[in-house]
Amino acid sequence: MNKTTKLVFFVVLIVVGLVAFKFLAGMLRNILFIAVAAVLAIGAYRFVFGSKAGKK
Repeated sequence: MNKTTKLVFFVVLIVVGLVAFKFLAGMLRNILFIAVAAVLAIGAYRFVFGSKAGKK
């Protein structure tokens, strides 16, 4: 990609990020809870199934 394409892509990401942040800020507690739960679930899943796959 050329510099112009990268710049446009970067600006779009920033705008989308800000809009998403404003939207999620209203539900910050729920989002944090869901995010933490998701990270823990994914971590546990990878640990359990990763260990089983590693032993085989």
